[in-house]
Amino acid sequence: MAITLLLIESLVSTHTQLERDFGYPLNRVMRVVWPSSVWLMATAGIEGTPTDFMFISMSVLANVFLYGAVGCVLWGLKRIIRH
Repeated sequence: MAITLLLIESLVSTHTQLERDFGYPLNRVMRVVWPSSVWLMATAGIEGTPTDFMFISMSVLANVFLYGAVGCVLWGLKRIIRH
């Protein structure tokens, strides 16, 4: 999902008209569907430094915990509904 959003963002950002029409709504969707993407914005300008890797690691761990929690809740609901 994250890679898809990044690919769409790179496509939209390369076309002025698409950026004007869909840039802001796409960023809003990214913040809802992939909230840890905000941490990746902190890496702008510090690529390749230890701080950059720290922010990327924080983003990955946040995704693991967030989607792990969502998966556990959905799995629990599925078990409750089936029984």
